[in-house]
Order: sequence, then structure tokens, then C-alpha cells
Amino acid sequence: EVAHEYEVKKSIFLVTLARADTGADARAFVASRRDPKANHNCWACVTGDATVADDDGEPSGTAGRPILAALEKNDVVDAVLLVQRYKKGPKLGAGGLIRAYGASARECVAAAADAGALLE
Repeated sequence: EVAHEYEVKKSIFLVTLARADTGADARAFVASRRDPKANHNCWACVTGDATVADDDGEPSGTAGRPILAALEKNDVVDAVLLVQRYKKGPKLGAGGLIRAYGASARECVAAAADAGALLE
């Protein structure tokens, strides 16, 4: 499991990458880590039996898809990536959300790869 923090315009994005062998494992991980204080608990997974992107109330396609893209572009499988957003600043707009969720997810995947901890 790898954790990463990303900030843009006073919004904090806490990102966690973890192993998930099945879609059920991914959903269980998200349920166990869901923070009611976060404005959004967005996530994506790629497993043998599921590929899921969940925006958790963000505008459609602005959170789950960029998170999923970070997994797919880096060939990460059997994994779940949870991004928890804590809003403290101005609205980011759809484009800003896509960039922020995508960047936070990509940075977490890169940190995991750099640490040699890519879901060992």
C-alpha cells in the first residue's frame, strides 16, 4: 500500500494505492477507508473481474476516469486507487478536477514504482 498527498488551490487530495485481487476486494477497501469528512471519496480499480471508475458525486467523468487512466496507462492491475478530496479553496471546474484527480493519481503510481512498492 502506498499513500500520497497532492494539493491544488487549497484542495487536498489524499491518495492511496492498494492491492485488490477482485472487484469485491476493491469495494471492501474503499468502504473501509471511506472518510465521511472528505468531500469526495473517488476511486478506480483494475482487477481480473472488474474495471471500475467511481466519481462519488463529482461531475461525471471528472474523477473516476482520470484515476482509472493512471492505472491503465501504467499497466497497473489487481489494484485499487482511492482519492479523497478535502475542499478548502475555490471551485476547480471540470477541467481543473480532471487535471487534479489525474495528477494526484499519476503521482501516487509513480511514487509506488519509485519505491519498488508497486503492489508487491
